[in-house]
Amino acid sequence: MTYTVGNTKNYLKCWKDFIDDFENNKRCFLKLGKEKDYKGGIIFRYKKSAQKYLNFLRYEKEFSVWGVMADWNKDCYDRRKLMEYWKTEKADDLDRKEGSYSICPDLIIKRLLNSSQLIKL
Repeated sequence: MTYTVGNTKNYLKCWKDFIDDFENNKRCFLKLGKEKDYKGGIIFRYKKSAQKYLNFLRYEKEFSVWGVMADWNKDCYDRRKLMEYWKTEKADDLDRKEGSYSICPDLIIKRLLNSSQLIKL
């Protein structure tokens, strides 16, 4: 299992909708992987790494850590340090104050290659 962070309110709503309509629901409760216009969600190897990232965002009240049924070596790609990732990606929703990169300088992330089932922890 790998880990991700997600908006708690949105993820819990999706989780409830999935559980309430399990028999009729054709989709699975998924973390999206790489698609044509999407590079795939951010994935962490360890739960403590995802929690550290959540602390970095300072969104602990709005976001939470979720499990992802994916293999770190087979189902994930584009291994980078978090610092490198935020310097190269658009992050309009993240308040990137000067020096904030140093909070998690060695935290390793990957992108999810294939959509995988989310697990409520």
